[in-house]
Amino acid sequence: MRSHGVAYALKTNDLQLAPRYCISFEQMDYKLGANMARKKMKEKDKQQFQNVGLLKEDHDLLRKLADAEQRSMARQLSVLIRKAVAETEPA
Repeated sequence: MRSHGVAYALKTNDLQLAPRYCISFEQMDYKLGANMARKKMKEKDKQQFQNVGLLKEDHDLLRKLADAEQRSMARQLSVLIRKAVAETEPA
C-alpha cells in the first residue's frame, strides 16, 4: 500500500501511514512560535498609512484588481498611483 504522507495520515487518523517525523499538534504549535512573545515594532519601522475614501463600486473594483495581482488593496492602490504618475511625467 502506498503512503500518502502526513496530511493523509492525520486526516484519516491512521497513524501507521504517517512517517516517523510526525509530531503532535502541541509540538507543532510550539515549534511554529505559538508560545513565543511577540516583539513590538519600533514606531520608525512601522509602515505609515493614510485613509482614502472610495465609492463602494470603486472599492469592489480595487479588491478585484488586488486579488488578481495577489496584492493587498493598499499595495495595489500604491502601484496604480505610481504607474499613473510615471506615465504623466515627461521622460
